[in-house]
Amino acid sequence: MIAAPHSGGMAIRDRRAMNYIDRDNPVFSEPIQSPAAWTGSEIGGKAGVSRRLTPAQIETLWNLVERTRHRALTDATRADFADPLIDRLMHDVRRELIHGKGVVLLSGLDIGGRSIEDFGRLYWGLGTYVGTAAVNNRGERLCRVQYETDDRVAGVGYLRNIELLAHTDYHEVLGLAAYQRAETGGETGLVSSLAIHNICLQERPAYLKALYEGYFHVAPGRDQVLPQKAPLFSNAGGTVSFSTHFRQYHEAAARLGQQLPSELMAALDFVQEVASRPELRVTFTLEPGEILFWHNFTLLHARTAFTNSEDRKRLLLRLWLNVPNGRAMHFTFNERARSLDRMNEEAATRKPPT
Repeated sequence: MIAAPHSGGMAIRDRRAMNYIDRDNPVFSEPIQSPAAWTGSEIGGKAGVSRRLTPAQIETLWNLVERTRHRALTDATRADFADPLIDRLMHDVRRELIHGKGVVLLSGLDIGGRSIEDFGRLYWGLGTYVGTAAVNNRGERLCRVQYETDDRVAGVGYLRNIELLAHTDYHEVLGLAAYQRAETGGETGLVSSLAIHNICLQERPAYLKALYEGYFHVAPGRDQVLPQKAPLFSNAGGTVSFSTHFRQYHEAAARLGQQLPSELMAALDFVQEVASRPELRVTFTLEPGEILFWHNFTLLHARTAFTNSEDRKRLLLRLWLNVPNGRAMHFTFNERARSLDRMNEEAATRKPPT
């Protein structure tokens, strides 16, 4: 049964405060003119999204790591990492994520001889400038992304070595920091969902209606089909964003005794086909010490399959970041993240101590 809609002024005020958009979602029917509507061939690949840290910035970051050792790593706050030089750096990074290309790769950091704990502390500190870290399904705010052979993680993509097709996650900004690369493979792929929108408008404009209408969904931790359809493309006063969670649409359809609309299925197939076009994508290997932040609702991300060796075992750190005063978008985008946060936080409180 479809749940009753939310009611009450408090919920509406809360949504506005969080930049939620709870009204009609008209199709944006013009080419999107935005720095985030880029193609890989236009911005020049990895170099086009990279920003090399200066020696002074690197020295300051390692000093901040030492300055915060009195705190547990994930207890360190934005205030703990306050420094004028890093303030300016991360102000520029945050602006690029929200109002620019939607992606920044920080390079130039030599982590040779540094522990993963030190690198994680540095990475965590940078993340505090962007947003608030969410808890993952293991009860962690700073997550290790690595291949695990335990059968219990067979369905968890980030713990496998398989290819991951272009997709979105839940939180507004995502981050990866590379401690070690694989022997082969494991390349990260990014593609602008706004560029995909422009191609859809040019080549398959009829698909946009289905992508803006979306479908009912079941948010994480909720045992009911939510009352309002969740769009894939959101138009918040001319600001276009994208989010898709195919499994949730399928679960909702099953509970409603329906099939997903054929128009939506065709549109999703087209989005995936466009996302795989080489000229649209930026594909690269994250080298040790490189730190990547990107906006989840303007970019899709992917990963190629990889193979580890005895000497090289792929190991990255990941942050899911909720961003205050971030991008305006349809309220269901952030609603899914809040539902996942509640589910993971409740599970973490129930987890017995080890």
